[in-house]
Parts: sequence; C-alpha cells; structure tokens
Amino acid sequence: MLQREMTKEQLQYCADEIKRELSPDIDYDREKMKKGLNLFRQGSVFNASLEDRYIEAKVQDGSPFQVMLDLDVFVLSTCTCSTGGICRHKLAVFFYAYAMVDRVGVFFQEWKDKKKPPSLPLSLKQMKKEDRTVETLETVRDWYTLFKRQHHLFKQKQENNRLSFNQLFSFESLYKTYFHSLKAHAPQTPFTKELFMIHAAVFTMEKLVEQSESSRLSLSSKDSYVYPYVNELLTVIHDRLNDIKSMAFPLGADPLLIETKEELTNLLVVGNEYQYERLMAYFIIWKTLLNRPAWIKEEIDLLKVKQQDFLRAKKSYAVDCQFALAHHAWLEKCDDTAIDLLEKIQGNILNYCYYWTGNLQLSKEWDREEKWLTFSLTLLKDYNQSLIDYHSKRNITRQFMKLYEHFSQLSGTQNSLLQSALKELLPYSYVEFNDYLLEQENYHTWIELQMAVGFDISELEKETLKQIEQFDRSLLLPLYHKAINDAIRQRSRPAYKLAVRYLKKLRTQYRQLKQLHIWSDYIERLASEHKRLRAFQEELERGKLIHD
Repeated sequence: MLQREMTKEQLQYCADEIKRELSPDIDYDREKMKKGLNLFRQGSVFNASLEDRYIEAKVQDGSPFQVMLDLDVFVLSTCTCSTGGICRHKLAVFFYAYAMVDRVGVFFQEWKDKKKPPSLPLSLKQMKKEDRTVETLETVRDWYTLFKRQHHLFKQKQENNRLSFNQLFSFESLYKTYFHSLKAHAPQTPFTKELFMIHAAVFTMEKLVEQSESSRLSLSSKDSYVYPYVNELLTVIHDRLNDIKSMAFPLGADPLLIETKEELTNLLVVGNEYQYERLMAYFIIWKTLLNRPAWIKEEIDLLKVKQQDFLRAKKSYAVDCQFALAHHAWLEKCDDTAIDLLEKIQGNILNYCYYWTGNLQLSKEWDREEKWLTFSLTLLKDYNQSLIDYHSKRNITRQFMKLYEHFSQLSGTQNSLLQSALKELLPYSYVEFNDYLLEQENYHTWIELQMAVGFDISELEKETLKQIEQFDRSLLLPLYHKAINDAIRQRSRPAYKLAVRYLKKLRTQYRQLKQLHIWSDYIERLASEHKRLRAFQEELERGKLIHD
C-alpha cells in the first residue's frame, strides 16, 4: 500500500513548494486549494502508486486525469489537464498522499497562516541592504555591478534550493527567475529602461554560455535545455531595439552608449558556444545604437589588436573578431572588404550573409544587395555539396530563394540573378523554380525540369497539365513516353497495366494533334521491342492497342 511506502520527509519538499507558490491572499490560489481539497475528500483520487520518487494516480473530475508527482523536483510534476503549473488535480493527489503521513487539516492551516520562510544568512541580508543603496543606477557600469551582485545572490539561493542539484532546471531558472527579476531594477525613463533591459539580456546570455560550457551536458541536452533560453534572450534584445528605434534619443544618451560599446565586446570572448546568437546580438546592437563612423573606427582598431593577441595565443576568439570586423566593414558600406574577410573564415557563414543581405533589401540598397546575393550563391552551391542531409540543404535554399525572388520583384532589374540561383541550386530550388516557370508560362523549360528531377506524370497537378494542354499539348508527349518506359522497366503485371493506361492517354494526345501516323509507328515499335514480355503483350492486347 502507498501508506506503508510513504514517509513525511518525502512529501516535505512538495509541501514547502506548494506553500511557496500558492498564496492564501490571492483568490485564485485560494479557490484552487479548496477545489483540490474537495476532490481529495470526495474520494476522487484512485489507483495511486509510488515508484522511486514518483507518485502516479488518477483523479476523477468530470473525466479522469492522469497525474504524476515528482517528489524531488515538484515543478516537473505533470497532469493531463490543460492547466499549467500547480493544478487542482496535482493538489488532490498531494493531499491524498499527505493524509497517509499527517493530518491534511494541519497542512492547510499552516498554508493559511503563511509562515514566513527561514531568514536568509547574514551575508545575503547584507547584500540585499547593499542593493537598496544602488537605486540611482546612473551608468552602465552601475548596471553591471547590480547584475553581478544579483547573480551572486541568485547562485547562493540556488545552493540552498533542493532544485539546484538538477542542472537542467538551473538554465531555465537563470532565464525565468534571474533575468526577469532584473526588470524590477530598471530605470523609469523609457529609453534608459529599454537600454537597461538590453544589457540585462546580454549579461544573462553570457552567463548561460559560461554555465553551458562548464557543464557536462550532451549536445542534444543543450539543444533542449539551454538553446531555447539563449535564443529567447536574442529575441528580447531584438524586440527592445525595435522599441528604441521609435524613440528620440535623449540628450544625455551618449555616455550610456559609449559604455554600451565598451561592454558589448565581451560577447565575442565570453565563450565558444552559441556563436551565432552572441554575434547576432553584437551585430544588431551595433547597427541600431552604435552605428557612428568614429565609434566604428575605434572598435575596428580595438578588434584588430585583440585578434592579434588571440592568434598569438591560438585562441578561437580570433574567428569571432573576424566576424565582427566583417560586420563593421558592412556598416561602413565596404562590402568588398567584408566579403574578403568572410572568405578567410572556415565554416558556415551563410546565416550571417542572410542577415546582411536581408537588411540591404529592407533599406533598398539594390547594388549592394546584388553583390551579397552573388556572393551567397557561390556559398550556397558549396554548402549544398558539402552536406548529406537533404532537409538542411532545402531549408537554407528556401530562405535565400525568398531574397532572390524579392530582389527580382522590388529592384526592377532583370531576372538573370534569380534564374541563375534557380538553376544552380537544383534540386533544392525545385519548388521555387517550378512556380517561377509556370508563372512565366515557360512550359517547355517546365517540362524539362520535371524530366530532370524525375517526377512521374501522375505526380503532377492535373490543373497544370490541362493548362499546358491548352497552350501546346505536344509539350506533354515526352512526359507520357517517360512514364511508359518507367512502368515497363518495373517488369510486373500491375506496372504493365499502368503502362497501358499511359499509352491510351498518349494515343489521345496524338489524335488531338492529328499525328496518328506517328502513334502507329511508335506502338508497333514498342510492341516489337518488348515481344518477349508475354504479360506486357497480353495487356497490350487486352487494351486493344495491338492485334494478333
């Protein structure tokens, strides 16, 4: 029985977590607790069992819901209902289990009394007192002092938290708890508030990278438990920058921006992981906030010195500096210099080119965009040759084809660059090339495309085939001939029947073209070539295509 297996110590963590997360002062929480208690008292909990650290049970609440309580990591508990967090069904199962080891009424009364949590150690109290002294937060350096202090406090709290042993939870907590707690310290002035949160996101991203690199997680675990929060922080930075764009920069903004420039370089050297997210944060902040010729020149000089130091020390941060130098060349509209810098980097640079090219399209700098699209086409061809995975090739091709198509439409130039991309990126550009040819009513090339890719006529849309018939039905003849030959090569009765169906459709096409003499020669020659295929001959006779 569950009663013999349970101890109060096992449930104590769940009890503390419920007390901490739900407040008796909030009507919604109070109602949820009452509903959970009622479900327990009504006997709605059944089939409860304990396995290792998990309690599994069903709760009858209109329909049955499956609940799994994790006694060590309560936030990982699950319920099949649609309510997030602590739902009434989890509470019902908890009360059911708690009743085995103590009185539920005592727990409920303790929760209503809402006893204060144990006092923090003196050092943490002192740190909180120090936090109150840094209320002005006038400089970016003040902000980073606050970030570091709050991070230290956060880590100490984690050490005292039973969840801290779960490394996967710590990444989520760093974003959801630590980062979001910094909002309470943000200045009230709109521009300064947005800039503060951008720096908070940058600092949190750096901490996630550091923590990820020091962990022993596998790459797949990092993709699941670290990357989403790094990417979310990049989104925060992007969104905050968009908000800043709509604001007039205050007169006193320059000192904050100068300090921003000084702090931002750390993104390049904080670690090796999540390079794309780190660099993109660096790129978009420079483009939106710091894009001034004098500042760019200063940053280029600084990066060149740093890069030489990294090269001498044989550190990979030299590559990040190379990317940053390329970005600054792009900001200065020195595209040849930027491309030259990128060509010296080994590895995939396509995603960065997509960013630069896309921004040029937004600003309608067509000459510059054409140069980057031409460069990207070479990269795409090499990239598609180096990869095995079809889906990766298709995805990157699809992204860039949108740029080529929009460039052709918006720039008012010839379609030569678009056509080159469509042809040279086959078969991964098939979808776009197919649509382009139909839109241009270039049916002859469209037929050649289907033949080259190897599509059977049965796989093509009937409406398209009708459209080509109306235009010039003779264009469809090669498709029918190919389908017939492919079916015969299968050497099976069903395939021969399929070939006969295609032959009848082909005969109709020749009749409409008034070329039955060509059809007669063709069917006679086909039957003669395959006279040893008895089953095929029988199907030809059954279809009345030949006669004994």
